[in-house]
Amino acid sequence: MHFAVGPDRGQVIEIHCADFRHGRSWEFEGIATIDPHSEGPFVIDVEVTASNMRGIQRQRFDLAHTVENAKVSDLVDLLKRTYRIPTQMKDRFNAEVKAKNWGWMEFVGVDGQQQDIDDNDDFDDDEVEEEAD
Repeated sequence: MHFAVGPDRGQVIEIHCADFRHGRSWEFEGIATIDPHSEGPFVIDVEVTASNMRGIQRQRFDLAHTVENAKVSDLVDLLKRTYRIPTQMKDRFNAEVKAKNWGWMEFVGVDGQQQDIDDNDDFDDDEVEEEAD
């Protein structure tokens, strides 16, 4: 399996496989950015084709979402660098950080532009500075 298109923050992901045999399955784990101002549900359209299958198989997934307004401080303790609420990806995220698998993550600045990570930064020296009295 390889990505022919994306995932690159775009709206389309295309995966190719030269030898996808009967009974084989494939899963993709990702994080989708949902527009909180969108009127309708978040929609994922899936299309599958294969040389041993007639036509295109299509499936549509409509995922309803609810917007809850919150302050960053309600979600994250910035001083302790911990989450205040449970997150589904927490264990996986922590494991990838510990393994320094930066390729698993996408770093985006506040302007929405992708940022490069310094591969030599171990983050051990990023202590929170104490304020002087």
